Formats: sequence, C-alpha cells, structure tokens
Amino acid sequence: MAALTLGWLPKFRKAVYVYLGYCFAISYFGGMLDIPEWISKIAILSWIPKMPIEEFDVLNFGVITLMSIILMIIGYLGYSKRDMAEGA
Repeated sequence: MAALTLGWLPKFRKAVYVYLGYCFAISYFGGMLDIPEWISKIAILSWIPKMPIEEFDVLNFGVITLMSIILMIIGYLGYSKRDMAEGA
C-alpha cells in the first residue's frame, strides 16, 4: 500500500501511516474494545492467521502475497513514471 501510494499519489502518503496505526490499534486492542467483525476485517493484519493458535492457510497467504507484489509493481511503475517526468 505504501509503494502504491508513494508511486501514484504522493500527497496522500500520510494516509499510509493512518492505516498502519489503525491496523496496530485493531490488532492489539480490537478484542478489548468489542468492535464489529466488519471493522476488524478492514485491517490486513486480521486476515493473517495468528500462529500457533490458528491453522496456517496457504491460500490466504498466497493471495495476500500476490496482491502485495502486484501493488508494489504498480507503485514502482508510477514512481518511475513520475521520476522521468520530473527529469531527475
């Protein structure tokens, strides 16, 4: 997400930190706050199984990894396009 944002929308780079803070808060305090399930599913860390309590899900891991790689490539393309346009 950070690579995609920095590559295509650098003005919104603070939104990445807001999302990371949200993920941290939901991950550590979500159980205590008794929030609805749909709110916790917005955070990507809630999709990863909590090892060793939960069983490892290969499909879930593969989809998240593939999405991450695709978003990094798209972000890289946007960053290199912007870099060429500025002449640096």
